[in-house]
Amino acid sequence: MNKFKILKYESKTQIILSAIATVICLFTLAMGGGDELTFAFLISLFLIGFFNIIGFIIRLIVVKNQLNFIYIALLFGYFVIISTLTNVMQLREEILINIGGSFAVLLNVFYLWYGDYLVKNWAIEDKNV
Repeated sequence: MNKFKILKYESKTQIILSAIATVICLFTLAMGGGDELTFAFLISLFLIGFFNIIGFIIRLIVVKNQLNFIYIALLFGYFVIISTLTNVMQLREEILINIGGSFAVLLNVFYLWYGDYLVKNWAIEDKNV
């Protein structure tokens, strides 16, 4: 299996997993929300993060791109922001979950976008060669 197909399947798998996690959150919200929604949201973020790390390792092996460095920098910044909000500002748990969850969703959107960008860019380069 060539590297392009591996990258293409990894990108599609990440989109499907993110969609499933979104459906789980929306289903939990429709069922009543509350603490169950927070729990489902955090579990979904954890699973998305876990699969993103596995996919990112695959991307590092398959393709060398500056977007890999940008993703690492954003991930590092995310953890710095979360630790700062937790330790220095000592925000309430609900606010921390909202801010951290929002940043995590934005980070996931960037991850999905840059996977799609790599696949499309690779396909264009293959046609030009």
